[in-house]
Amino acid sequence: MLNRIAEPWLRFTIGDQEYSTPLESVNEVMNADAPRLIPLVPLEHGGVITFRGEPLPVVNGGLLLTGEASFGHSHVLLFESSDTRIGVSVSRVLRIDRTLRVEVTRQDEPVEPAYVQWVHDGEVDLGLVDADGLLRHGAEIFSGSLVEGREGLWESAF
Repeated sequence: MLNRIAEPWLRFTIGDQEYSTPLESVNEVMNADAPRLIPLVPLEHGGVITFRGEPLPVVNGGLLLTGEASFGHSHVLLFESSDTRIGVSVSRVLRIDRTLRVEVTRQDEPVEPAYVQWVHDGEVDLGLVDADGLLRHGAEIFSGSLVEGREGLWESAF
């Protein structure tokens, strides 16, 4: 049975896998500059770029959505909440879908990450991404990459 989701979604890729997140949750899409090193954070996890004169921590989208770092990113999606601002590097942005007509995939076991729901969109497996979960996990990656008891420069970017 097809479900119709009547809100705009931003569709993007990590490697060959397609994902989509509600358009209203993405504050901005920008070209991906090479991130600079953040002390104590492995560069394959993320780094920092300058966005409108301010530091913006950028997390590797592959790490967030597949558990493994991905490379060859051409875009950064900016997600913001009241206290956190993070960029997520993605392979590329495909399009805005005004409405999704998808078939929910039945899952016998929980699939990681928990903030992605897998659906079928025609012949394509599509991960619907909950932006709040993505933002929380991105912040955890940066804070978990720090040595216990030491503060890093990344904190000023949040």
